[in-house]
Parts: sequence; structure tokens; C-alpha cells
Amino acid sequence: MNKSTTRFCTVLNHLNPKTSFLQKNCTSRQGELISTSFHILDTQTGFPASDVMVNLYEWDESSRKWEDVFCGRTDDDGRISSNVAPLLPGLGVYKAIFETERYFQDTGVDRYFYPEVEIKFIVETSGHYHIPLLISPYGYSTYRGS
Repeated sequence: MNKSTTRFCTVLNHLNPKTSFLQKNCTSRQGELISTSFHILDTQTGFPASDVMVNLYEWDESSRKWEDVFCGRTDDDGRISSNVAPLLPGLGVYKAIFETERYFQDTGVDRYFYPEVEIKFIVETSGHYHIPLLISPYGYSTYRGS
């Protein structure tokens, strides 16, 4: 994420830390609805991982760069729901980066192996894309949710 986007997300998250976001577009380039949601569960504690920053990027083939789409924090249930997360701008390759280091530090975990988790995924059709993440200090797992 570039410096101006990082500053923008920081200001938004300061104003409303649970639901703020940066949305590049509100309808897809193909005119289809492509929605997203995220959910993080801490498998060590058995509870949702709240207040975790999630950054979403889209791969731009023409510039060969990752473009900012969204930044936000999980709520008390470990979720960023589809009414908070943006509609995706189109079909393509995306990556979500979950900033887990601060979550582990804030929950008193002194030792952990993954300071962040990056999940790349391909959007080939319209519809809803739920990205769940199961985390613990020394591992993580994900799958295509519904």
C-alpha cells in the first residue's frame, strides 16, 4: 500500500476503527456484482480475531502492480461483512493481507511465526467471495467460504 493510501486508511480507521474502508469502485467493470467478506477465527483460543487490519489489492496486468481496493478492520465477531467490504471492481486476481502481528501482540501472545498472512485468490465469475482465515501463532488455514 502506498504512503498516501496508508495515511488515508489510518485516518479512516481512527475515525471508525471497526468499519472504515477504502473502496476503489462500487460496481464491477463487467457490470456484475462481485462481493466479498472476511472472517478470522483464532484456533488457539476458539474465539474470533477482532480488530485485525485487512488490506485487499487487485492485480493490474497492464501496470504489473497491485492496486489498492480496500482496507478495514475485523469487528468483535472477527468479520468484515459484505455490507462493509467493497464490491470488487472486476474479474481477476486479488490478494488479501491480514496483519496478524498486532493481533497477537494485543492478545498477549509473545511468540508467533506469521506477522501477516497473504491470501491470493482468483475471481472468475460474479457472486460472493467469502475469505475465511483460521489462525494460531504457528499456523494458518483458509478455504473458499460461502
